[in-house]
Amino acid sequence: MKSFSFSFFCLAILLVPINYQISGIRPTDIFLYLSLFIVLISGEISISRSVIFSILSILSVLFISIFVGIYHTNVYNEIGYLFIIKYINIYLYYIVLNSILKEKKQFIIINKILFFIFIVLVFWVFIYIFLRNIGVIHGSFRPDFILTNNWNITGGHLYSAYLSFFLVVYLFYWRSFFLHKFLYSFFIITTGFTALMLTGSRGGVLILGIGIFFSQIKQLFSQKQYGVKRIILLFVIILITGYLQSGYKFDELYFYNLLDRSTHFQVFDDTSSLARVKKLETAISELETSGYIFGVGPVSAQYLFYDGIIAIILAHGGLSLLIITAATLFYIFFSVYKSAMPLHVKIVLYEFIIYYLILNIITDFIFITRNAFPTLVFIYAYWIASSRRIFVEKISLTNQEC
Repeated sequence: MKSFSFSFFCLAILLVPINYQISGIRPTDIFLYLSLFIVLISGEISISRSVIFSILSILSVLFISIFVGIYHTNVYNEIGYLFIIKYINIYLYYIVLNSILKEKKQFIIINKILFFIFIVLVFWVFIYIFLRNIGVIHGSFRPDFILTNNWNITGGHLYSAYLSFFLVVYLFYWRSFFLHKFLYSFFIITTGFTALMLTGSRGGVLILGIGIFFSQIKQLFSQKQYGVKRIILLFVIILITGYLQSGYKFDELYFYNLLDRSTHFQVFDDTSSLARVKKLETAISELETSGYIFGVGPVSAQYLFYDGIIAIILAHGGLSLLIITAATLFYIFFSVYKSAMPLHVKIVLYEFIIYYLILNIITDFIFITRNAFPTLVFIYAYWIASSRRIFVEKISLTNQEC
């Protein structure tokens, strides 16, 4: 039974690039819940009291906020109840993975699958642009995930966040994990960076920049000067190569629009940034309406998404939900700090969590399965494997068959 649950979980990861959905259900959701079902009926579920307490606390605040919101606003949007599932899913990914991840071989397989879909989605950017330019795809000029229901509704910002996070993962973990040589790494990094720029979203570029900045700081403190020079040289080459590749055999205006969106960082003079500020102001206004302690709940909130984790938390659950979220994060950081993991493993785990937090401050990606599932699976797998001493820093020759 354990092998079936792990297989279904791996299938759920493999199907992340497929954006086709029926009644809001995607292939990934089906296999994820099949994996959960097998874990439940086999009696192998592993869940701590702290996780149960955190889930119950969040659900309590959300349901109280729903009643408060309906009472104060007289607004009722049934689709908001989907967010109850989205909040639960954040914990569900951890619960399932914590129940099935027991061996080094499984950890290696999960990383190989995540790396595979990363490569698929990097190359899909170029395929999408090509298909759109020859008229096979009729949709937004910004790339979206594979087999999406509506190409005109772009998920470029989501795509950018996904690529940037896993490009950081590749730079600072997968590259050594898979024992990739310099030229192979250079090809993946260059292609990945170019794909990131062509999503037309600056959020991903920002998180990649932060990742590289922190890596250089670490290198300086560890006095690995050669490593610093190599990273700086590599990044300069990436920038030049990305720029040269961006206009190759394509309409210059089309690529200019994508690159302009990816590199435009005038926060106070930008439609997208101003929209985020407006939504935060709306969330604060809703917080005032509900009395600050609780929010108006997801069914009475003015927006479905607030383009920022702080704004959506305030709107859904008020200060209570914000405090629970902060306490949960503190507990995670403290648990990692008190664990027996090697110091350098703890630091890298902290970095990945912080990168994802920054991405969610920009936009609430954690409530979108295509982004949250693969990203959280990587972070959770890294955390669980490190805690259980089944963590693998590099694939040895004896593990190559995994």
